[in-house]
Amino acid sequence: MVVNVKGEGEKKPASPKRSHASRLVAMALAKYKLGVSPEGKTFAYHSNTPHIGMLLRSGKLGLRQTLARDYYTRAKTVPSQSALTDALGTLEGMAREQVPTPLNLRVAGDNAAISIDVADKDNRVIEIADGKWAIGNSCPRVFCRTELTAPMIVPTDDADRDLDKLWNHVNVAEDDKPILLAYLVDALIQPNSPKPVLGALAEHGSAKSTTTRRIVDLIDPSAVPLRSVPRDLGQWLTAATGSWVVALDNLSTMPQWLSDAICRASTGDGDVKRQLYSDEGLAISRFRRSVIVTGIDLGGLQGDFTDRLVTIELQRISQDDRHTEADLEAEWNKDRATIFGGLLDLAAQVHAKLPAMDSKSLPRMADFGRVLICVDQIEGTKGTDRYYQRSKHLLTDSAQSDVFIAELIERKHSNRNQEGDTAAQIRTVLTRHDQWGEERTPQGWPKNAREVTQRLHKHAPALRSMGWEISDDNGNNKSHTLRWKITPPSDWS
Repeated sequence: MVVNVKGEGEKKPASPKRSHASRLVAMALAKYKLGVSPEGKTFAYHSNTPHIGMLLRSGKLGLRQTLARDYYTRAKTVPSQSALTDALGTLEGMAREQVPTPLNLRVAGDNAAISIDVADKDNRVIEIADGKWAIGNSCPRVFCRTELTAPMIVPTDDADRDLDKLWNHVNVAEDDKPILLAYLVDALIQPNSPKPVLGALAEHGSAKSTTTRRIVDLIDPSAVPLRSVPRDLGQWLTAATGSWVVALDNLSTMPQWLSDAICRASTGDGDVKRQLYSDEGLAISRFRRSVIVTGIDLGGLQGDFTDRLVTIELQRISQDDRHTEADLEAEWNKDRATIFGGLLDLAAQVHAKLPAMDSKSLPRMADFGRVLICVDQIEGTKGTDRYYQRSKHLLTDSAQSDVFIAELIERKHSNRNQEGDTAAQIRTVLTRHDQWGEERTPQGWPKNAREVTQRLHKHAPALRSMGWEISDDNGNNKSHTLRWKITPPSDWS
């Protein structure tokens, strides 16, 4: 008689086989921690380098390729694209459950301390605090990198630091040197303030491109330091999201959409567009950038752009002073570390002085203005006076490029009524007519009173800088129609 003993000859139930996607998720969670930015960008970071984040859905610097490499190293087989997609989708859902953490590009910090991502293979960081700077291997902030992010050159603490050597490599007029220094320092220590737009506008043969490369190389080295002019908003967003400093080379005109986009990047406003291959998902691009534009003459610029523009004068280089690109590059590489060390010294001094700065009587770009004042105090220069002079000139040029405002200036228009004139009345007075009473207006003339009001509001600061008195009553009158009071300068000729 055969007796069956419970368990003898029976196989244990096999545990369910995990999918490749599940293995990828488990592998990722064992090695990385997850996070999400306030804008909804999901990322991962290694416990050994918590200050370096890798976007989950990105190119060669993102987690996708890193995870595929790790999987092959461990399993000796290549994960399928569908498994990677499923795994990253799961990780993205987990990441969105985390408390939002700011994700920074190159520079982060506040009045207490600034962190600068060196972006080298050792993941070093420059820390600025208490009037000094030092190089370390960690910081309390999280940085991300893109394909455009290149390593900075960092001098050792005891390096011979000499900022004056910068002027051997950039073709900047003497009076504009403190303005350029302030732009460089501002980019390194004020990541959370509106950024000025640096304009290197000069004729051919003034080394605009070479000068701009040197500027970018100091504060945000890039695989592509100079960019071509974007064709549309999508191309601009692609260029601007990839680096902290965006240099647009050889602009001949400034279209309205690009002017508006650069102004939004200056203030940190965002753009929204639909995600690729999605009917409902939105991609939010919110960023602040330091922008550089080069060109010969951009013509009449929009008032908002002009308010943010900081120009430097470049001198034409004589034939005797020209050198080969190879020679220039060799000299620059020899001095670059020395110059950057000197720039960090200045940045640390300015960072320490800023909290105690008087904030009265500052320009439209007030945060940049405070940096420039500090640079003047430290260097004994007069860059602030130069900046105000240039700003006034740019505002005047912007106003006179508008055909309606130019006509108002030429005819020294002043209000006809004691209580002020409506926009419609101003348009009527300034509009020229032919002998039959038909309007004869140039291209760009305002079509109605609403457009006149927009033009007057836009260019009022420029007119005031030229000595005009201009104001509106905000519609506080019996007719509740906005009225303008305009008076030209008494000595206007």
